[in-house]
Parts: sequence; structure tokens; C-alpha cells
Amino acid sequence: MPRAAADPRLLVLRSRITSKSWFISGDLALGSKRAIHGSKIIGVWDRLRNQEGWPLELGTLAALGFALYKRDLRVLLLVGLAILWAIVEIAFALHGWSAVERYLIEPGAVMVVLSGAALGQALALAPRRILDPRWLAPILGIAMIAALIPYAHTHGQTVNAQVTQQKGYHRSL
Repeated sequence: MPRAAADPRLLVLRSRITSKSWFISGDLALGSKRAIHGSKIIGVWDRLRNQEGWPLELGTLAALGFALYKRDLRVLLLVGLAILWAIVEIAFALHGWSAVERYLIEPGAVMVVLSGAALGQALALAPRRILDPRWLAPILGIAMIAALIPYAHTHGQTVNAQVTQQKGYHRSL
């Protein structure tokens, strides 16, 4: 009976079993071009801050302020978990791994959620006699989106440049 072509799944399994180290992914990440040069703590912090725009940072700080004022443990827990995630990434960077931006998407997503929650809290606390929530909510939402447009445009250009650069990367190996 003729031997069939090798199944790609079996090749992956065989490479996992026969690799020199259980930590082959970590070994490959050591010495990456994308590793942070200089202060690892500031580098990871900058990578986290560069994912989101300044309006979302302000929204997150507002949500933290509302949570401290109201003693909202759910929001404080989310902030604490996002900080813990960033600390783990800092530890990875200190170990020598790359700590690339894709590993910081989760704390960035928490920032987005908390910014939206802060917008809702601000609307809930607005005096109804002076500021009507029916027109204040769309104005605040549009203002937040408008503040994010320049950041989104720049971020989109950066991502497009990275995709273009990576298209032929596998051929150069």
C-alpha cells in the first residue's frame, strides 16, 4: 500500500514531541527584533498606552475615579486585573522576551470598556434640570469618537505599513 502524504497535523505533533525544549516558543522569543531596548517597564507601559488614544486613557481614569468614589469593587477588580496583566508582561520583558503589543490587547480592551462605563456614569450624575441626557449623551459620544479619529488614522497607517512589510517576510527566511 503506497504511503500517503504526511498529514500536517501529524507533523506539528511530531515537532512538539521531538523538540529540544518544552519552552521552544519562549526560546524563540529570546533575542527577537521586537524586544524592548532600554527600560523594560517604561517600554511595556508605552506599548500599552500607544494601543489606545488619550481619550480612552482619560475615560479609564474617570472610571477609576468614579469607582473609588462609589466604592465599586467590580470596576476596581477590572482595573486591578488589567494592571496585573501589564505586570506579567513587564516580567516577560525583563526575562528577555519581546512583550509585543498583541499581548497587551486584553488590558487595552478593559480600558475601552471602562471608558464607556465612565461615559455612562457621567451621564447618570449630570444634573437633569441643566443638562438633558437626551442630547448630552450623543454629544459626549460624538466628542469621544471625534477625539479618537486622528489616533485611529495614524494607527491604521502603522498597521498597514507593518502588514506590507510582513507580506514577503516568510520568503526571506
